[in-house]
Amino acid sequence: MPAHGFNGHNSSAGGRPGRPGREFGLASNFFRLLKLTPVKAGGACPAYPARVPYELLDADGQRHEIETRSETGLQGGQAIGLGLLLVLHLANHRWPFLPFNAPWTLFACLILGAVVAAMNYLWLKTRPPYRAYRKFLLTGWEATLYATAVFSVSMSLPPPLKDFAGFVPLPIFMVITTFSGLRYSPGVVLMMGGYSITLQIAFAHLILPWREAMMVTVGDLVYQGTITLVTSLVVFNLLRLQREGLIRRRLERFLSPELVSEVVRNPALLGAQTRRAVATVMFVDVRGFTALSEHHSPEEVVGLLNRFLQETTQAVAEHGGMVDKFIGDSVMALFGVNGATAQVDDALRAALSLRERMAAVNRLLAEEHRPQLAHGVGIHTGPLVLGAIGSGDRFDYTAIGDTVNVAARIQGLTRQFGVDILLSQQSRALLAGTFELAAMEAVHVRGREEPVAIWACKGRTT
Repeated sequence: MPAHGFNGHNSSAGGRPGRPGREFGLASNFFRLLKLTPVKAGGACPAYPARVPYELLDADGQRHEIETRSETGLQGGQAIGLGLLLVLHLANHRWPFLPFNAPWTLFACLILGAVVAAMNYLWLKTRPPYRAYRKFLLTGWEATLYATAVFSVSMSLPPPLKDFAGFVPLPIFMVITTFSGLRYSPGVVLMMGGYSITLQIAFAHLILPWREAMMVTVGDLVYQGTITLVTSLVVFNLLRLQREGLIRRRLERFLSPELVSEVVRNPALLGAQTRRAVATVMFVDVRGFTALSEHHSPEEVVGLLNRFLQETTQAVAEHGGMVDKFIGDSVMALFGVNGATAQVDDALRAALSLRERMAAVNRLLAEEHRPQLAHGVGIHTGPLVLGAIGSGDRFDYTAIGDTVNVAARIQGLTRQFGVDILLSQQSRALLAGTFELAAMEAVHVRGREEPVAIWACKGRTT
């Protein structure tokens, strides 16, 4: 595989433009959703606005869609419920079956509420553009409407029940506050709770003696306040879990599980300034892939390639690495991007695991009289740049730098030396475990003036 094929971006730390290679990284398709312009951030690395991850993942857009559907259901339910109450109210005036007749103020509230709810339902069915203030306006309107209705009913209670008029709104508004959580906003719940508490306390002090009014005030603050806080916390946590689940489901198709967990904790990683790190890069490539493609059908080649990529991905993941991208018949993996101290050992263990895995695969292929697969692994450790890198229309979360180039060149030397695993002197110096290594002659690699000292790995020492 041509060495420049591993990266469609700059081919060196110095910024020399590289020719487009065979890169079809999984994450690159995901980052095409971005429409951003880099902004300067006082260094060599570009920076992007912190709002990028939210637009990229569209978690807010998904939540807005859920809010709109929920609001549509709420308005439709209110229209039906208020309509039924209106029929009940009219029937009680015509054929009295309740101990008292509600005032005509309630009749007006029910008509107005049912009509407005029906109009809102029909409007929301057209999926209008989302507006954050919409749920607050609707909440304020409904709180005022229900307060008017409840207080008018309380004032019209017959004498035996009149003494409890100041207590009637409390359970009703507790239920209303709880249902306001269906608007998927802790702010709406707090607004409804605060509005309800204020109205109930004012109403109690208007119609009740001071002692009873204070009882209502204390009860309102305790019970209604508790309901409000608990409901808002429940809504907040449900939204957080929903958002994290959405981000995780979308990212798991493009990024490694380790990076997904880090992004879920801190989504700004996908949009913040690129960062420098010392990491280990591992390139894995199928040998003789061109000849394999020439002599076998495309379907058979794809099946073999998918098996190789699957084994490589699993070997990397099991040892704490991150598959950065697939590049035709090659894989670029990163170790230590999250600060792992044994990154070289992990990379070498992953390479040895892949050796065992592919040996087992080749035994099965031989039994099936199918072509066997040989591969080479190149490992190098050094400084690089990590982050969302690309143009305004296409982004990829990847690594750039001379370290990446050298790792690719070292992998290309495995065929020349007749071995399957090579690592640089920089990687060897960081090994903590015991591995059986053999020194190879220093070689000049393309793009480097100084020769690179390399070592072959035969296995682990017992």
